[in-house]
Amino acid sequence: MKITKEQSSENPSKLPDQRTDLVNQMFYAVEKGKLTWQGVVIGNPEPGWYLIQLYSHLTGNPTNQRLVKIESMSEWLFFDDKEQMEYSYTHGTVRLILNEMEQNKNIQNI
Repeated sequence: MKITKEQSSENPSKLPDQRTDLVNQMFYAVEKGKLTWQGVVIGNPEPGWYLIQLYSHLTGNPTNQRLVKIESMSEWLFFDDKEQMEYSYTHGTVRLILNEMEQNKNIQNI
């Protein structure tokens, strides 16, 4: 959904589709500029903790579940749905990260 200038200046605390929870958000985990995990947030059992379902980078199948602290998720990239996630992988921020990782790998091999 596109937000107009008028909508954001009228009441910035009431923007459309403003999320207050990460449950059901898909993600790519980024640590130190590298993609580490991909998955979906499936629960919030206690404030500050999230249960995540991880998926294999090779097959796309579910692997395991983990509890993570919100502080460790600050660099992660979150998406509302699979289409947004796939677009980021092929054309967006994730693609930029992957390209940079590949360049760094090539530099190390010289």
